[in-house]
Amino acid sequence: MYSIAENEKNHTILSLKELIAIIIVFAFMLYILFPKGDIEDLLQSEHENTNLSINYLESMLLYHPDNLELKILLIKNYRYKGELDKATVLNNELLQSTTDHTTLQQLYEQEYLILKERYFQLAKKEQQQKELMPLLHQKLRAYYDYLGDQRDYLFFFAEATQINHQALKYLALNNLMKQRPELVDYEFQKKAYYLASSLNYTEEAYAHLSKLLEYPSIDRQLQEGALSLLINHGEYKRAFKIAKQLFVRSQDQEEVMHLFNITLYALQQIPDDGDIQSKIKALVQLYKESKTLKHDDIYLLLHTLLQTGNTTASSLLAQELFETQWEDFDEEVCQLAIQSLQYSNDLETALQIAYFAYGRYMGRKWLDATIRLSMWTSKVNDAITLSKYGYTFYGDQRYEQSILDTATFHSEYALLGQIYQNKVADGNLSAIAYVAEYFDYTGEIDQGENYFTQLLRYAPCPEAHKQAIIFSYNNANLDKALSLYISYQKKYGDDTQLLQLMRNSAIAKKRYPQAYTYAKAFNAMQAQLSLDKYLTDLAWLQKDYRFMHQQLWNYEKENLIDPSYYYRLVQLEEALSPKPRTTYLYRKAWDSTHNPSYLMALLYGYMDNKNYTAFESVIEDIPESMQHELEKSNHYLILMANFYSQQTKLSKALKYFDKALLTSPKDTSLHQAYLWFLIDRQLSQRLNHELTLLRQAPVLRQQVGFPSVVAAMSLQKSDLALRWLLPLLHEEKERFEYQLLYADLLELQDRHEGAKKARHALFARMEQMIATSPELLNDKHFARAYLNMVVRYVYPYAKKALYFEAFQSLFSDQEFNELKLGWYTYTQSDAKVAYFAHKHNINLPWLNLYLAMSRDNTPLKQKLLDESTPVLAFRDRVIASRDVGNPKEALNLAFQGLEDNNQDTDLFKIYRELLHEEHTQQSLQSHVKQLTPTVHRWKTEASLRWHLYKGIQSEVSLKEQRYLIDNRPDVTEQSLALTLQNKQEPLRWSWSIEKHFGEHAILSTQAETQYQLDRLSLGLEGIYRQRTELTPQLQLDTFEEKLKLSTQFALTHRDQIGIAYEHVGYYRNNQTYLGESQQLQLTQSHIFKAGYPDLQWSNYLNLNRYDFIPKSALAFKDFNEWGTQLSWGASSQYQFNRSWRPYGTMALSVNDQHNLGTSLSLGLTGMLNRQDQFNLMLDYSKGIGLIDDASYGVHLEYRF
Repeated sequence: MYSIAENEKNHTILSLKELIAIIIVFAFMLYILFPKGDIEDLLQSEHENTNLSINYLESMLLYHPDNLELKILLIKNYRYKGELDKATVLNNELLQSTTDHTTLQQLYEQEYLILKERYFQLAKKEQQQKELMPLLHQKLRAYYDYLGDQRDYLFFFAEATQINHQALKYLALNNLMKQRPELVDYEFQKKAYYLASSLNYTEEAYAHLSKLLEYPSIDRQLQEGALSLLINHGEYKRAFKIAKQLFVRSQDQEEVMHLFNITLYALQQIPDDGDIQSKIKALVQLYKESKTLKHDDIYLLLHTLLQTGNTTASSLLAQELFETQWEDFDEEVCQLAIQSLQYSNDLETALQIAYFAYGRYMGRKWLDATIRLSMWTSKVNDAITLSKYGYTFYGDQRYEQSILDTATFHSEYALLGQIYQNKVADGNLSAIAYVAEYFDYTGEIDQGENYFTQLLRYAPCPEAHKQAIIFSYNNANLDKALSLYISYQKKYGDDTQLLQLMRNSAIAKKRYPQAYTYAKAFNAMQAQLSLDKYLTDLAWLQKDYRFMHQQLWNYEKENLIDPSYYYRLVQLEEALSPKPRTTYLYRKAWDSTHNPSYLMALLYGYMDNKNYTAFESVIEDIPESMQHELEKSNHYLILMANFYSQQTKLSKALKYFDKALLTSPKDTSLHQAYLWFLIDRQLSQRLNHELTLLRQAPVLRQQVGFPSVVAAMSLQKSDLALRWLLPLLHEEKERFEYQLLYADLLELQDRHEGAKKARHALFARMEQMIATSPELLNDKHFARAYLNMVVRYVYPYAKKALYFEAFQSLFSDQEFNELKLGWYTYTQSDAKVAYFAHKHNINLPWLNLYLAMSRDNTPLKQKLLDESTPVLAFRDRVIASRDVGNPKEALNLAFQGLEDNNQDTDLFKIYRELLHEEHTQQSLQSHVKQLTPTVHRWKTEASLRWHLYKGIQSEVSLKEQRYLIDNRPDVTEQSLALTLQNKQEPLRWSWSIEKHFGEHAILSTQAETQYQLDRLSLGLEGIYRQRTELTPQLQLDTFEEKLKLSTQFALTHRDQIGIAYEHVGYYRNNQTYLGESQQLQLTQSHIFKAGYPDLQWSNYLNLNRYDFIPKSALAFKDFNEWGTQLSWGASSQYQFNRSWRPYGTMALSVNDQHNLGTSLSLGLTGMLNRQDQFNLMLDYSKGIGLIDDASYGVHLEYRF
């Protein structure tokens, strides 16, 4: 027997097995006692004994564990009892374990119902309910979908309604209406319509609405929905009809407005309605007639018309109502009216309403509208006035901006200036530029400068600094602008806009280095390469040639280069590139511009490179029209002539030159090119003709310049060459070609010191040029001149050879051999010259004559004179002619040579020697002079002179002097004189003795000697019993004895000073001693010009002392005299001159016996034929020395 005491650990009376056994027995008894059908009904329904049903079902499942019906019943009872977890677990087990369709239907139903019970259990937990609702909707919809055709739509409609599943609710209702059409009525359709509408099932809602509209009447709410739906489906006609009916019937104000809007909108949307505007007007009129319009109605109508886009009708309505009912225009109506009128561009009426609204309602809104409409109607002054009022009254920035937008400095400069200055003061830096504009307009430049100065002092910033610079620049205060930019640059760096302005400022102030710096900085700041002409021009000006060279090449590579810069690029390319691409550049320039100047440069390039094929190709490609124009250009004709000259087609070349000279006889460049051509080709006849033309046109010859000098030299006209060279040398002293030729001409004139000095200076300058520009050594013309100097001034011989070897590559073999021949002939290496000429097979006429003369080869001399006369030098031809025994021909040649080489002293010496050797020299002189108003002198002389021995000349002369004295008999005296003279340095002397015949026969003599050192010369002169010329009265009966010592010192080749002392004793014809005088003379002279017309200025100071015996009745006072004299061409009166040459002297003197003394002489000298000289001179003097009276004289001389 069981006892608690026996088992204290047991907590129950019955064990588990015992309890289960009791339940089973109990359940079995129930099953036996109760009918089975009643039990099932009991189990399936919800009642108070749900626990008993659960126990029963659980017991039955012990015996029938696979019975699905029992399990489903158990799930339901669990649900009834509220044991939802057990129901859920069992339901899920069955869902996973069964596939039976009918069973699954029941299980899905229970799943939904269990979840619904759980939802309603959470009635007080809204958040959890909210989270569970989507799952509940999902389970109901899943159950609905699984049933298919077996659905109970009424059940689902009810369930969907209960859980607010609108989509399923509509679906169930719609299918129910289809399944049971007999149940469908107005309410069903309305319900379905609302559901479809709420779900945005537009098509379904429209279908339901269509059926609803078949009913005689529908309620108001439905009507509005119907209108909306009809409009959404484009059923505008039906919508318009319904809306209009509702609008007409309605009495409610709000409803009327609402329906009016819908009606109008629907009307406007009806397609293809051509009478739409009239219908709208009718509708509006209908509205107006339906009631008395107030401001709300006006607002509605205007708003409606605007909303529907009927701006024209809206504008007309606004205009009409404003004219009749302006008192009903409140602010909103005014705004709509203005808007309507703006849309229709009736701005004048809109402005009237705006003024009305502003006057009635005030406020900024209406002020703004009035300002805006005033601007739109071009009433700018009104807009400005209103803006000023708004700005003053409200202080609003909007009116300030309005003023800024509408006003100009012309109308409101003071107000604008104040506004902009206030803006700047408030930190608005963008207004600084307008402040500058204000000062520019008012012309208050100083005030503007002061404003910016103060601004930079108290509020420095980049923008203020920048505008200060721009202001100074715009007002031409460029110095200040440049100064301000320097400080700006230090603080803020460079600015592209300012860099351009400062570049222009620096250019204007001619500060080109500064301008160039700014231009380069501006160029560096550009993101993309672009042509900057300022930069290139300034680079050229500042001689930054390498930078400009690179910059122009950059432009050229990007095809940005201006064609006008090709020429500069060519110049830079030639100067800076080791292998210049000038031909390429000219080709590009010609192809891109077809400018004839580039064509000419291209052709010259091909000529220089001897690319004659390319030259001809370009010529052939020139268009015929351009070819015709080019042939009008002398440059083109010259180029073609040179081209054919290079091709040795001289006839064609001359044809082009003749054509050019015919059309342009005064063209300088043409004559230059023609001269060079003739010189190179040694066309002597044409060259002589050209020089003749140039002599006849001195202006043209001066313009032609150096080629004419070379041409004259090539024809051995050295006088002409020198006369034409000197002006060129004066103008362009740095041209080494001129200096070299000048030195050679000085050498020809036997002015060795001058030639030596000129060559030394030229050699020193060439050395300096090489030091600064070594590339000159690659220039052939420079190298030729430099080697000419090397031959003279570089020692020893081996070093000269090194120079020649260094320059050999610049010359052709023929040119180089001729240079070396010049070297050898200069050193008079006759044997070397002969060997070199034979070795290199050089056959030149001048060289052959040089060798013939050096070897005294008379037959060869004669042969060369016969064959090569025109190309041989005059001097060589003269000497050779004399050597071969033809002195007459030598004299004729010498005279011909002197005609064009008057300054060739060597040739003149030869001519003079020949003249002296072959001819005696005679002269006739006559001199008439008024000594005083009562005394005249007539002096005549005839002389014969001949060469006596080795430079000693002798002369015999016969003289006569006649004095014509008023109221007295004439005094006549004859004399015969013999003179010996030696003019060879260093000791030159002369001695003469003269016998006088007349009333007093006397014998006089004179001796003079001079010794010449380097720069110093010493002289001694003695006279015995010679007529004095102290005064005119003394000349008649007084002679003198004189001793004179003198010395002269040459300071330079042009300046010299001298001092002389003389002592003179005076005697009457009867040997009576009268007295004596002493004189100390200081002299100075300067030669301004040596060649004719020579120009010399000299000064003297004489200290005269007299000591006469009292009984002589002569009382000359001691006096000192200073004088100055200017002479020109004076040396020509003592030389043989082939042309007529004037000369003269002019002198002034002052002494302590007279106020002023003057002297003037003018003369003319020249040849009458080849071997004579005629000289005419007029002279005048007064107040010089002791002679107070004026004297006049005429002097004639003829030498032959």
